[in-house]
Amino acid sequence: MTITGGQNEHQSCEQASSHYGVGIKPVEYVFKDISTGKPSHTPISVGGKEYKTNIGAAAALECARAGAVVHLVARTESKLLSVAEWIKENIPSAQVEYSVLDLNDLGAMQKMVGSIPDGIPLYWVQSVGLGVER
Repeated sequence: MTITGGQNEHQSCEQASSHYGVGIKPVEYVFKDISTGKPSHTPISVGGKEYKTNIGAAAALECARAGAVVHLVARTESKLLSVAEWIKENIPSAQVEYSVLDLNDLGAMQKMVGSIPDGIPLYWVQSVGLGVER
């Protein structure tokens, strides 16, 4: 398994309970496809609990399936690892990297973007979810 990157995570899963992000969130509501009646989300198991993937995780999976090197970016390393491992389970040949980074930190973002080598194809998929507290 080739999963590289990361710094120490900034917060634990427990501390991040209101900030699921990283392409997964707990299954609280199951929306069903109107034609098949099947759940419309793609499940991912983390620590024995089912989560649903969001559009960012799904895009990363499909980019990996197409042969792209996928670089995941989020604030929580444990969740980055969960998504990276999920991609590798589905596509064993996938090249998955990640960076622990807060997208609200402009300086850190500029540093990360500045570290991307020139002359390589780059497809940027940004999926930042904005939610509300219930």
